[in-house]
Amino acid sequence: MKRKFFCLFILIPIFFSCGMEIPESISIKTKAKYSFSFGEKDFDLKEYISAEKLGSSMGSTEKDPKVYVYNPSGNTKMQYLVSYPIEAIKINLADKNFSEINIPTFEGKKIDQKIEVPKLAADSSAETVNEIDINEMLFGTDGEAQFNIEPVDISEAALGGQVLSKADAEEKNLKRDVNVQITDGGFSTMLLKTGTLLIERTGTSSVPTNLTVELCASDGTQIAVKENIDFSTSSSVSLELSGKTITPKMELFVYGSFESGGSSSYKITPKLQDICISEVSGLTLPEKVITINNEITITPDTSFVSCEVESGFVQLASTVPSEVKGLKVISRNVELSESLSVKENDWNKTESEQTIFDRSYDLKGKNFSESPIKIKFEGSVNYKLENASVVLKNGEPIKIEILPECNISKLKSVVLDLKNHKDEFAIEKIENNFGAQIANDVSKIVLNPSGLKITYKNELPSGNDFKVSYKCELLGLDKELALKASGVLGSQTEEKDFCKQDKEIAVTDSTSFVLEPKLSFPGAAQNPEAGKEYYTTLTGIEPGNTYSILINVEPIFDWKSITVKMSESGLSGLKGEQDSKISLDSMFDSIKESFSDFGNISFKQIELYLYFINPGVSGLDTNSFSGKLYAKSGENTDEKIVYILGSETESKPLDFVKEQELKFNDSKEVILTQDKSKASAYSSDIAKLFNSENKSTSSTIKFGYDMTVSDSSGGASSSEIEISKEFYEKLKKETAQDICIPIEARIIVPLIFDIADNTKLDLKKLKNNGKESSEETDFFNRSEATDMSSYEKFLEVIDSVNLKYKVSEDFLDYSNNASAKIYFGLPGKQFNLDLGKDTIAIKGSDVIEMLKTYPYNPEFYAELPKGTVTVPYFTDAKIAFSMEVITDGEVSIWGGK
Repeated sequence: MKRKFFCLFILIPIFFSCGMEIPESISIKTKAKYSFSFGEKDFDLKEYISAEKLGSSMGSTEKDPKVYVYNPSGNTKMQYLVSYPIEAIKINLADKNFSEINIPTFEGKKIDQKIEVPKLAADSSAETVNEIDINEMLFGTDGEAQFNIEPVDISEAALGGQVLSKADAEEKNLKRDVNVQITDGGFSTMLLKTGTLLIERTGTSSVPTNLTVELCASDGTQIAVKENIDFSTSSSVSLELSGKTITPKMELFVYGSFESGGSSSYKITPKLQDICISEVSGLTLPEKVITINNEITITPDTSFVSCEVESGFVQLASTVPSEVKGLKVISRNVELSESLSVKENDWNKTESEQTIFDRSYDLKGKNFSESPIKIKFEGSVNYKLENASVVLKNGEPIKIEILPECNISKLKSVVLDLKNHKDEFAIEKIENNFGAQIANDVSKIVLNPSGLKITYKNELPSGNDFKVSYKCELLGLDKELALKASGVLGSQTEEKDFCKQDKEIAVTDSTSFVLEPKLSFPGAAQNPEAGKEYYTTLTGIEPGNTYSILINVEPIFDWKSITVKMSESGLSGLKGEQDSKISLDSMFDSIKESFSDFGNISFKQIELYLYFINPGVSGLDTNSFSGKLYAKSGENTDEKIVYILGSETESKPLDFVKEQELKFNDSKEVILTQDKSKASAYSSDIAKLFNSENKSTSSTIKFGYDMTVSDSSGGASSSEIEISKEFYEKLKKETAQDICIPIEARIIVPLIFDIADNTKLDLKKLKNNGKESSEETDFFNRSEATDMSSYEKFLEVIDSVNLKYKVSEDFLDYSNNASAKIYFGLPGKQFNLDLGKDTIAIKGSDVIEMLKTYPYNPEFYAELPKGTVTVPYFTDAKIAFSMEVITDGEVSIWGGK
């Protein structure tokens, strides 16, 4: 309101600033409506009676009650579910140490081996090299050429004092024809790598000479020359022919100057020596023979016995060397012996002018039954050279390579003797006399499907199946199983042979598990001859390959349950009483002081469901339970009791009932589904127990049970119980060797109350968790009182003041059409916030008084009328305040009255 009327004072300085004379009086007429808010008060009941607060008021340990908001489908009311473990009745197995009851387990046997099929091939490592030595053929081992040439006679008397030219040589008989001869052959040209023409003097010479000796081709082309020869001092001279080309017919010339005065004569004789040919053309030689005498050997693994070839060949190959042009093969003849007999006409021949040998022999269907496999090559090839051109690298002989080869790529069958690997392929006997170990404690074992699981990998080609035969009398198994070959690397297969479900084994001292698998190799004979016990015949095998064999034999003894012999004491702890720590006082501790008389509040209905749970021991079903289940509250004469099963004087049969697992929403706070199992639980309404203890706030709800047990025929309880494998494993891990039968409670607490008489609910205490505030606070959240002295003159123009409020509709739901009322204000100045309205008329003076009071701390409470009231699901009471001021009149601002 201070903000709303402050604008009136702004007008005064306006008159002065405009230079006007001060009037005798100023007054303002106003007719307006002013509104402002006091804020909002929130009373969310879930803050004061949440599941978390209810649970913490009852305890926080594992065995304490657990409280959840319960919101099944279609729910409209606020309610809670309390889950409480009442008791666990013990089956006394103190004399049983389950860690020592060893139900048998078996380790499997594994074979992980490789079958290596030996490579059956021999190739160029067994080559034959033959040489054609042209130099030796033509010039022998000393390199001297055969040729026809007459010595040159030198007469000093006839030639003395003369100077002769090359043209004079023939006239003076100093020219000779040089004819190079090849036996039974001939040639056109020869390029010499090395060679010399040696001219030797026979006889003595006393006259000095200055001669030239020149070797020319028949066409006169100079081949080699030697000048300045003095035969009086030299007995021989050489003409270097290295790198020179000679022909079959050549000419030798001797010419130069002869001094006079001599009378003797002598001869000079030419000779070709140290000849080594680089190239020769037009060469013709008579028929020659190359002899073939070779052997190839294939040495398989020691396990090899015999084989039949599916795909393979023997080959003989040789080509005419590229350095020779003009070699002609006249005849060929090669035969094979030893492990393979092949005649000349048996070969498949594809030979041509460019080949010496190009032939093969198909080994399909051939059998080899010895090791090593030897194949001997014997024969010859006849050839001749006709007008041939030959290049000799570095003057070396021509090499002719003859390459024998044997290659077997696939076997139709191969017999291997695996006696040296028998231990590697052995599967040991599996045996366990477990009856002697557990017969004192266990009388029977019930099995899930059990037997033998074989995981194997057989990479051999299809048809090469291993076989496993086995027999197990305990499980009733007697079978032979084929381990199929896949022909696929890395492929694994699993085979199972199991007994039927729920097969029972009676345990005695002599009960034992015996399994002795026997492995048979592929192709093994049923009754092998002596020495052939480990023969295996494999088919479709590729030599040189390695095939993996993996066989994992795993006994499966998957037991479902065991029947355990109980101690004489049997069941114990069949009678007892447990304090749940649950009470109305504890549940609503945080808000009960907010009520003027909490004793007027009582529950309309509280449902209790009890569950008697079999812990997984099927043998308990052979026993019959009966007795009483009850809940009570109060002490002595105030005690009240509700029987859920039976009565004070009568026991009734008690069957096992398991509670349904709770389900939550994503926040883990609200139960989303109905507890469907409650229909088969033991249930009763225990609201009166909570209501009776209102007068004694220290009393809590107690749960009791009183039971007896007998076998199904009505006699004493059974001396044996059947427990599952899962439960057995749990017992082995736990230090306390006891089986417990849980009794659990679930209590559904809907917030539906009977209010016996009108009762006040202090909303300020409720905001403070049921307690008086230690410090007084201002309702308008001010730090000081509002100065109203300047505004009281305006009261005469205030026509009316209305306190506006709004209360959310989902506050409380009465079944008898009654409704709560909310009061606000100081004693004597209280205003009723009728939930059916939204406005209260207030005098202007009351507003001024309200704003002048600091702190303004009014009473603020709800009056709950008599009747049945329901707290809606997640009710949220919000009360919003605002003030509406309406003016109508004239206010004097300056002068006047």
